[in-house]
Amino acid sequence: MRIQDVLILDLDAPGATRGPVDIEIVDGRIARIAHSVRPNPQDSDTRLKLGGAAGRVIDGAGLLAIPGLVNAHLHSSGHFSRGLLDNLPLELFMLWELPPLEAEPSPPELYRARVLSGAVQMLKSGITSVMDDPIYTPDATDEAIDAVMGAYRDVGLRATVSIYQPNKTEYDWFPYLPQLLPPDLRRRMGEQSRPSTAQIMQTYRAFFERWHGAADGRLRCAASCSAPQRATDDYLTGLHKLAADWGLPLVMHVYESKVQRVAGELLYGRSLVRHVRDLGALDERTVVVHAVWVDDQDISDLAEASCTVVHSPSGNLRCGSGIMPYRDLMRAGVHMALCTDEATVEDTCSLWSAGRLAAQLHKITGPDYEAWPTAEEILRAHRLQDPHLVDEQVLYLHHPAQQGHLEALLEDKSAGDVERLGAPHGEVVDGAVDGQLADVAPGEEQRRHHVGVGGHGQRGAVDVEDRLVAHGVAEGGLEEGLNQGVGGLAPGAVGHVDGLVADPGRLPADVLDAVQHLLLVPLSDVLGFSHRLQPPRAGFGFPRLESGDH
Repeated sequence: MRIQDVLILDLDAPGATRGPVDIEIVDGRIARIAHSVRPNPQDSDTRLKLGGAAGRVIDGAGLLAIPGLVNAHLHSSGHFSRGLLDNLPLELFMLWELPPLEAEPSPPELYRARVLSGAVQMLKSGITSVMDDPIYTPDATDEAIDAVMGAYRDVGLRATVSIYQPNKTEYDWFPYLPQLLPPDLRRRMGEQSRPSTAQIMQTYRAFFERWHGAADGRLRCAASCSAPQRATDDYLTGLHKLAADWGLPLVMHVYESKVQRVAGELLYGRSLVRHVRDLGALDERTVVVHAVWVDDQDISDLAEASCTVVHSPSGNLRCGSGIMPYRDLMRAGVHMALCTDEATVEDTCSLWSAGRLAAQLHKITGPDYEAWPTAEEILRAHRLQDPHLVDEQVLYLHHPAQQGHLEALLEDKSAGDVERLGAPHGEVVDGAVDGQLADVAPGEEQRRHHVGVGGHGQRGAVDVEDRLVAHGVAEGGLEEGLNQGVGGLAPGAVGHVDGLVADPGRLPADVLDAVQHLLLVPLSDVLGFSHRLQPPRAGFGFPRLESGDH
């Protein structure tokens, strides 16, 4: 097969494009990329028709081969909760989303349906790889884990998946909260069954053994402690060692909110970033999500450790958490990636939307326009190029003018048909290619176009790892595959979905009131921050935090 007269995205070329070129594909592999040879008229009717003969020709005129996108952080478990909550800071948001005294397990088929629903939307918007951190309630069971991984296997998306697993009781995530809760409520929360550190580690080992490298390497595993303040030190260090032994990423949410900044100082006497560093768990495999309330020393530690920071502009704005110090992190040389986070904060699951928001958001942080994010920086953040976090066996299309590698998948925005290009070794490639073909207008500057406009075209079929995944889990369309997944839910699971509503009765009023108190007290005076300060409620003050209270 030959793709003729197509442009290739090259961020170092004038207008960010190179070509037109012809791409020769032999046995599903890129054999050669050469200067374009104009197609014969008789070939024009073969454009973008799937299932044709091996010698067919695809007319790529007016199309641009661009990289497949990597969604660097997602909670697939929240996919059916979009639009659930509004105008709540993170700590209250999490209470409504995951009430601390609810222990009813979600059925495995619900986890599967959530993954299928989100994967369909991601594939249609050009995302070909995802790092998913599913939240299992109340615990991660083999059946629920297998439902998530089986869905990714069947839908065809490349996925690196962890198990979101804190091991502290919820009231120990915050300073002072144990003292603010009524004794009976604190006792009930403390008596809830939760797995021991040893049990969690065994769950992870079994997960790695069962799923890491499955689907011909398309599925990979990762570890997640949720957040440093939600994990005991022995658990965090043990999980880091396990991840390192397997060569896998360790995911943690760090400094998403001001409360978390203050919590780190009060619970550990130092920054959470420094605490993780001192435990030996901050390195090139560590994925730090958010990093909104980091200071200069934190940024230096993150850069020195060569870890990856994932920017969640939608999540940070949805919960009023603040604005990441983007330029400071970039100047320090911190690796940066983008994510949609969960559907409760970025309803579209579109990385193009997240990228456009990131490009615009940081323009309000200061008048120095030379410090604002460039379109090229945002485009590069759409790709996660760290081999510790993306499968090292994934093949990459190499642009000679660039030092890095890019995945690429070809997609036509009008027809939605996709062909995969890739080869483990070859004349012009180092690896497998995911990506898309997008319409391109003559003379357009593609960096600014794709960041400003995004990939909001019609998308249908997508092909990843030599496997057509356009038809979801069945041979129908993407929506048909999704409908099969959701339609297959047992009646009890459907009822569970229907119950995902912000019902005030689900959340104990004493818990809500105690956390609201914490949010209203201006502790930031200690740290010099002034974001979202409010006066404390009348008559309310913090009790003394005695040694051993945490």
